[in-house]
Amino acid sequence: MSEAAPNAAIKGAGQPPCSELLAAIVASSGDAIISLDLDGNITAWNPAAQKLFGFTPQEAIGKSAAVLLWPAHLSQQAVETLHKVAREEGPFHYESQRQKKDGTLVEVSVTAFGVRNDADKLIGISAIYRDIGEHKQVQADREAHAYTRGLIESCLDAMLIVGGDLVITDINEQAGKLFRTTRDALIGSRFDSYFTDPGHAAQGIHRSLSEGYVSDYELALKPVNGKQILVSVNASVFRGAAGQIGGVFAVARDVTQQRELERELRQAQTYTRGLIESSLDAMLTVDRNLVIMDVNEQMAKMTEVPKSMLIGNRFDRCFTDPERAAGGVNETLKEGFVTNYDLAIHTPKWPGDSGLF
Repeated sequence: MSEAAPNAAIKGAGQPPCSELLAAIVASSGDAIISLDLDGNITAWNPAAQKLFGFTPQEAIGKSAAVLLWPAHLSQQAVETLHKVAREEGPFHYESQRQKKDGTLVEVSVTAFGVRNDADKLIGISAIYRDIGEHKQVQADREAHAYTRGLIESCLDAMLIVGGDLVITDINEQAGKLFRTTRDALIGSRFDSYFTDPGHAAQGIHRSLSEGYVSDYELALKPVNGKQILVSVNASVFRGAAGQIGGVFAVARDVTQQRELERELRQAQTYTRGLIESSLDAMLTVDRNLVIMDVNEQMAKMTEVPKSMLIGNRFDRCFTDPERAAGGVNETLKEGFVTNYDLAIHTPKWPGDSGLF
């Protein structure tokens, strides 16, 4: 009795025999487990293998694995793999494709190893297959998302995703800088609440949803520390995989400085125009082809021809000696200037005659 207890414990008293325990483990495994003989014929096929590949044990056992599971372009690779596993003692890990009963291919992770008898003679090969197609797709989606996110974050313009309810669901870092607040504060808040004219801002989103996009839609952010910021928004609708509208993708650019420069330019042009028009001398601009590009009102009075008829016409036709007039322009282009260059203006001969045609 004193010797029986230790032996019983070593053998696992009350437990099933080792072969039955192994069979139970194989049967309950979530991974497909397949055994082959040295000729490559299937000798064992667990329920997970049936689930993964579609073949029942009756359809698989006794068949050649090369015919059953490997597409034609992988058959030679399969044979080489079997030979490599047979030569190596340890498990052999790799990823490959296998063919299911319906003909489709599945991405699998394979762990293959040789099966030996008590005399250490190789009698077969077993392989554990795990479907990694979904995992690879998830990984590919993650990589695509990371790439897209990188592009969005590297953009110098503010980017926002806005729902049909005007709630902001995502932004890039530049949006936080433009709106002068944090990412956490922006996400979940209403897009229109950040502008001096909320109704106009809301209308831009609604137009995007109804028309598909808006472009150069100008809005004024509420002043922060007394500073007014103007933004130009381009927005378009994006859709989900099923085609349903997912929201509006909006890109906002700070155009405050640009608008200020445009305003200053308009003021300068108005000022310059005022000086030109107030001059008592006739003034005009001529291009290299002798075409009049611009004139002041005094030139129209002197020629007795409306400005609208002068602009676009030839400079030399305004004078009694067109050749000399053309020579004056050419000399100016060559030397940079001419002075005291006398010409006689050609005025109309009768009412309605421009004198130029």
